[in-house]
Amino acid sequence: MKDTTSAELAAFACLNCKKGHRRCDRELPTCSTCNSKGRNCVYENPASSKRMTPYEMKQIVFTDVTPTYTQNRTSTSAVPLVNPTSVRDTKENKAEVVKKPLFSPMNTLIVTPARESELIRSYLACQHNELVYEDTCTMLPLVSPTKIKDVMHYVHEVMCAGREETNAFRPLDEEIALVMSIGANSFSRSNNKPIASYLFDKARNLLQAYHESVETNYLVASCHSLFSTYLVSIGELERAKYYIRNSRTFLDGPASSTIGEQYLGFLRLTLLGSELLLQPNSNSTQMFRYLIMVYDMYQLLSDTQQNRVHQHKSRMNDVLDPSVIDSVLCDYFLLLDHFPTPLSPTDCKVKKLIYLMSAQAAKIQFLSEQGMSLDHHTLALANSITDLIDADMFKYCNQLTSINIVEAATVQMRFLLNCHSADLMEKLRKDLYGLRALAERFHLVLVRFGSFIEGLERLISMHETHPQFEGNTDLLTMFAPNL
Repeated sequence: MKDTTSAELAAFACLNCKKGHRRCDRELPTCSTCNSKGRNCVYENPASSKRMTPYEMKQIVFTDVTPTYTQNRTSTSAVPLVNPTSVRDTKENKAEVVKKPLFSPMNTLIVTPARESELIRSYLACQHNELVYEDTCTMLPLVSPTKIKDVMHYVHEVMCAGREETNAFRPLDEEIALVMSIGANSFSRSNNKPIASYLFDKARNLLQAYHESVETNYLVASCHSLFSTYLVSIGELERAKYYIRNSRTFLDGPASSTIGEQYLGFLRLTLLGSELLLQPNSNSTQMFRYLIMVYDMYQLLSDTQQNRVHQHKSRMNDVLDPSVIDSVLCDYFLLLDHFPTPLSPTDCKVKKLIYLMSAQAAKIQFLSEQGMSLDHHTLALANSITDLIDADMFKYCNQLTSINIVEAATVQMRFLLNCHSADLMEKLRKDLYGLRALAERFHLVLVRFGSFIEGLERLISMHETHPQFEGNTDLLTMFAPNL
């Protein structure tokens, strides 16, 4: 194994003292060599170990090989944190531990336990930590940010950096697995499949001893629901169904009454996403975005409308019926009828309304992509969106939300074009003016939807002057070739 060159060392050295040293913790960001602060610190002391070059790290090819642990564990024992590849061959453990490499070599590169630690350190360093942390806070709002940081710090310093425990803090295996399973989904969505696969395997191995507790432990049930989402995203549908069934046993059992309603809502919505993704031709990226938006909406409304929201949570169990989802979301819109007029930009209800618009827009777009019939429930919700298409409301929308609204409004126009009502056609004309104003604010939207809006405007004119075109939605393709 080659030594670290001076050029490689320079890439990881402190920017102030130009020396390599162990990375400082974020809570104690002081360089042990030069007392520099912040991001000037790096990861390892080159005098004590070798460092992989960025080129070498890119050559690693990951496999789905699961390490085999000792077989004689009870269901209550914790899975050891020691990687089995690092266990020394002694007479005591030779018969118990079967060594299997976590990585497959490429270009004669052999991944030793020391280099494995180096790889994992890189996975959970800086920007990757932030990615997983943000997703964890989004998906688990009832878990304190401090707790999340503590668990991630433990994962980084103990499991991944290979250091011994130096303090009394030791998170539960389920908590570690939960952060890792969220990380697996995060990296999977960002197309970093090797890291996602590795974190998934780590999380799954940690829970090997907790299989029986899936019916009573909400953390284990949460992990299994996230496992199912990850497996669906990589096409492992049969394995995903297994974890969905496990999580369902918790939701359908008496233990579900012991956790908060918001956490229960998170579990149901995660399984909703997994089960919808099992349908043919599903779009995982779009579905996940819809899932997060719906949960954000659910969380925002649950504080002030707890009783009304509670009545509809059980209906989310019927996850494969789009009309149920439509009906539930329609009730959420009805909760907003008491909004003041005009809306104040400082009113928190404006933010709630934007969340609702964005969530419903993503849902309509998703159902349209799947070729599902958009019935009167969806039409009613789409009307709620287009009722808000005016310049004043768009002042408070960001670009992502605006894109979702445009997507939903254009889908909804397909319905209106099939109607033979002069009032609806006039409404559609007003909506088009609002969409045009929105498109002018965001050039990206204009490029993507400009031709579609123009085509709809022309189609409306044809409806008014040529009745024989009424109901002919095939014209949408003619006028919107870029959609």
